[in-house]
Amino acid sequence: MKNLVTFIILFSLLPINGINAQNFSKMNAENKAKVYPNPLLIGQDLNIKSDIAISNVEILDIIGKQIKLQESDNFDTKEMSIRLEQCKQGVYIVKIQFQSGEYAIKKLLVKNQ
Repeated sequence: MKNLVTFIILFSLLPINGINAQNFSKMNAENKAKVYPNPLLIGQDLNIKSDIAISNVEILDIIGKQIKLQESDNFDTKEMSIRLEQCKQGVYIVKIQFQSGEYAIKKLLVKNQ
């Protein structure tokens, strides 16, 4: 039992891809936002709709390079539309940061028309 407790304590202190036990609970907002259309055709706007207020939306390519960061216009924004002209066909990551401090990470597929 002592070894298990030691393991849990050590595990909570180690970051895993930027997520550790202290901030893992903040990434529990996966079902609070919808990203559509997905797949997104080149030239379409990406829409985000949420149950809670959105702080910002970050679009990253598959290697983690930031493609776009869009801040919300006001404190109660629950819907956003983002124009992604610079995106080419491929897989992207959408990180939605909420006013509450929680965030959601979604996968986005961009396709040619």
